[in-house]
Amino acid sequence: MSYKGVMASESKISVIIPMYNAERYIAQCLENIIYQSHKNLEIIIVDDGSIDNSKDVCDGYASRDSRIKIIAQANQGVASARNKGIDSANGQYIHFMDADDYIYDLDYYEMMLETALMTDAAIVRSGMFDERSGDIQMASAHRYVLTGGVSNLYGGVVWAALFRRDFIKKHQLRFLGRFSQFEDTMFSWEAAICTERTAVCPRVLVFHRYVQGSLSTGLDEHNRLKIRQAYNEELDALELKYNVKIPRMEKVRERPVITKYRLFSTIVVIKKEKYSWKTRYLLFGVIPILTIRGR
Repeated sequence: MSYKGVMASESKISVIIPMYNAERYIAQCLENIIYQSHKNLEIIIVDDGSIDNSKDVCDGYASRDSRIKIIAQANQGVASARNKGIDSANGQYIHFMDADDYIYDLDYYEMMLETALMTDAAIVRSGMFDERSGDIQMASAHRYVLTGGVSNLYGGVVWAALFRRDFIKKHQLRFLGRFSQFEDTMFSWEAAICTERTAVCPRVLVFHRYVQGSLSTGLDEHNRLKIRQAYNEELDALELKYNVKIPRMEKVRERPVITKYRLFSTIVVIKKEKYSWKTRYLLFGVIPILTIRGR
């Protein structure tokens, strides 16, 4: 099928997969890419210093499928791995896939590419199934187009989106290495500001897995707070650069580390709540009696 003289089968998609210790999940991730109905793929796995058997699993697939390319680097984080994938990509389109997720539909790339070519959109977004909530999110029964700008940011994740590579190159879009969380949201914000239109592809989904102890789940509250503060600093820079107003995260409420001092192992006499910036003591767990500010 062709759109404006462009054959869909001739359009290559570079699938960029940053990988770190994903031996439990990478096989399923690759299987659901390899057997896509759209075959013109370049699968770039960036091994970010894995110390498990992830690379051995990928080597096995690469020996059987010439579309798979493995790049090894010392552990530098997911942002660095994705940037290295961008630099190595040759396809007309790029999909950033996470190693512990998988594509739900085997015609995912066919449908996403069809939408991209029909709408001439630089970004195409799909739905996702969130394992943690059990909900299908950002899904649509119909194809439609959003005009560019921050008001029409459709989701903040890059793994449920297809990006035109020349668009990424033109605007020099990169993932920021200072983040271990929200780096894809920051990328999505800048992409939304730069694009004239974003298309939404109906029906197809990416399955998003919730892995306990991963970069997105393994941080304590103090580090989460620091990352969110850095996130808002970067949004300040984007607002200044593009002269736009970007909606901010709600005020972060830090959850304390709680210690309870009991009498006879049952009665709570003192409850201690330790935050990053203060420590609070409560008599019988409910009556505030002392607050010490500072770390």
